[in-house]
Order: sequence, then C-alpha cells, then structure tokens
Amino acid sequence: MTIEVVLTLVGLLIVIGGGFMANNRYLQGQISTKNDRIHTRIDEITRDYARKDDLMPHLKRIEDSTAKTNERLDKFYSEITKTLSDMLAGMKG
Repeated sequence: MTIEVVLTLVGLLIVIGGGFMANNRYLQGQISTKNDRIHTRIDEITRDYARKDDLMPHLKRIEDSTAKTNERLDKFYSEITKTLSDMLAGMKG
C-alpha cells in the first residue's frame, strides 16, 4: 500500500466517523428536546389537575346536597299541588 492509499483510507474513516458522531449528536438533541417537552407537560398536568380520589369527598357532599334539595322540591311541589286542588275544590263547591 502506498501512502496515498493509506491517507485516503484514514481520511475516509475520519469522514465516516465524523458523520456518525454528528448524526448521534443531532439525534440526542432531538430526543432531549422532546423529552423536555414531555416532562414539562407532565409537570403541568400534575400541577393543574386534581386526582379523582382527592375529589371524591367533595363530589359526595355535592351529591348529598343535591339529593336533599330534590327532596325539598318534591315536598314543595306536592304541597303546592295539594293547595291548588283544595282551592279548585273550594271554587267548585
């Protein structure tokens, strides 16, 4: 092998190795950027949203309050119906 062939092979190896290293750095940068975005989104969700287990006591209290309100409205409507029917019976008779 002559010196030109050896230098050509060394140059070729340097170019291929440099291209490989540049490609690896580019891919690692892309992965790092996307990984940072994912972690930012996870942190945002953790900060801004509540877990279902944490909300259950509050939901139970709201459901109980709604049930009591519905009972009161049913009683109110039945009393109004009774009063109106008594008034109508008094007018007829």
